[in-house]
Amino acid sequence: EGKTGSPAALFFAQGAGIATTLYADLGSAIQEAAPFPLWFASPQCLSDACAVPGTLKSGMARVQAAMADEYGFDANATAAFYGGHSLGGAMMPDYVVDEGLAAQGAKGMVLMGSFLTRKWRTGTAPSDGRPQVEFPLPTLTIGAELDGLCRVTRIAEALHTQVTMAEDPDMAVKTLPVTVVPGMNHYQFASGDEPPKLVAQRDLKPEITADEAHAAAAND
Repeated sequence: EGKTGSPAALFFAQGAGIATTLYADLGSAIQEAAPFPLWFASPQCLSDACAVPGTLKSGMARVQAAMADEYGFDANATAAFYGGHSLGGAMMPDYVVDEGLAAQGAKGMVLMGSFLTRKWRTGTAPSDGRPQVEFPLPTLTIGAELDGLCRVTRIAEALHTQVTMAEDPDMAVKTLPVTVVPGMNHYQFASGDEPPKLVAQRDLKPEITADEAHAAAAND
C-alpha cells in the first residue's frame, strides 16, 4: 500500500529443510524497505530442497502461474529479480543462467547466507591476467557475521575475488557488491525457533533479534 513507481518481483529460493512460509517475515521486511511496489515469492521445492533436479524450475513456473491467476501478476510489466538463502542461493545462479533470464530482461540477483561459487571465476583481467568473476546479472551477496554454515570467511573471499581483485573495483562495487550484517546468524534470514538439524548443530548464536536481522538484510 502507498508505494509508487514501477513494480518489481523478487523470486527467492528456500534453504535446505526450511519451509517457504518461514521467509514471509524477510519478504515483508524487503517490501517495507523498497520504495516501489514489490512482489515477493518463494517457490516450494520438493522435500524443501532446491538441489533436487528440476524442482526449482517447476516451482518457479507454479508460483508465477499462481501469482498471475490469483493476484493479477503481469510478468511483462514487472522487473524481475532472483535470489535465495543457503542452498537456494547456491542453486539460483545456475537456474538464472540455464533459463537465459539475463537475455529475457532480468535485472539482478541477491544471495543471502550464500555466494557465487568459484565456477564463475571465468574471466581474466586484460591488464595482468588475474582471475575475474563473471556473471550475467548484477549480484548482491549478503553474509551474516555469525553464520556457522556460510562462514564470514567465505563472504570475505567473495569480497576479495569479486571486488578487490576486479579489473575495475569501482564498477564491481555496483555489479557484484558484498555486505555483512553484524551479529546475524545463518538461520536468521528465515524465521521460527526450529531450524533444520544441520543448521541447529553448526550455526552460531546471534547477537541481534530476528526482526533486526531482517531489517538489516532488507536495507542492504
